Amino acid sequence: MNETKKYRVIIIVTTFLLYSAAIYANPNSCYDDTKKNTDNYAACLAKAKQGDSNAQYNLGLMFYLGKGTKQDYQQAIQWYQKASNQDDADAQYKLGNIYYHGKGVTQDHKQAIKWYKQSAQQGNPDAQNSLGIMYSDGVGTPEDKKQAFVLYKRAAEQNDSNAQFNLALAYVDGEGTEQNYKQAINWFQKSAIQGELNAQNHLAFLHYTGQGTPQDYKQAIKWYKKAANQGDAGAQFNLGVIYYYGQGVTSDYVRAYKWFSLAELKNNDKNNMKKRIAKKMTSNQMTEAKALMSDWRKINKQ
Repeated sequence: MNETKKYRVIIIVTTFLLYSAAIYANPNSCYDDTKKNTDNYAACLAKAKQGDSNAQYNLGLMFYLGKGTKQDYQQAIQWYQKASNQDDADAQYKLGNIYYHGKGVTQDHKQAIKWYKQSAQQGNPDAQNSLGIMYSDGVGTPEDKKQAFVLYKRAAEQNDSNAQFNLALAYVDGEGTEQNYKQAINWFQKSAIQGELNAQNHLAFLHYTGQGTPQDYKQAIKWYKKAANQGDAGAQFNLGVIYYYGQGVTSDYVRAYKWFSLAELKNNDKNNMKKRIAKKMTSNQMTEAKALMSDWRKINKQ
């Protein structure tokens, strides 16, 4: 379904951005969090020139991020390549990302697959998940839902939250495997516990509608709140609906107004629910609702 593919594309980008900040800091690393970036660059450059794959990876990352040196994608690719040639799985994954997004090179999905495969074969869960997405959507390779499912499962079993979410979607849609809501809920839950916003939303929806599990508004509220507190406007709107109609809670216009108002900030107040509910509220209720909204924004820094 289209929504599923949209989420999968978002995830591959998110994985790439988050992983960009990961610099090795093991006892044998050239990188030391207590030192200046320029000092770390010098230390990594010296080790990288001696053939240390760990240092080559870190040097590539420093060039990519412009950390301790001027940002230079070509230099980043050069050092990632050196580390990859020594079977550094993380460097191979990074090269896959670079070719997938076309950073410093012409976008080349076949090259992305090549490097993702090499990294995935060494057990890198990020590469397994990214490769699974490409097989699922038929990007740079013929579509293969079964292979995508296998890769998602391998990464999910290593506790990768993005892969757990994608695996759950595969179970919901019956893609590459038989449809199985019980398994879908299991993997959505594992991903949601790790803070994956899309998993929290999907888990809430299944509890709200009673798909694959007994209908449970309280569980729906729990997971929608977690997503809403991360700033997700869809979850905020859904909480507004729940409080407005009193589903699993006593009908509460004050809290409904708060959540509809937050959703409206991101242009997601469908059917102008905020205005509709405002007509039914007293001035005291409006004051309380606005105070709750203000407190929420301060606490969540949004």
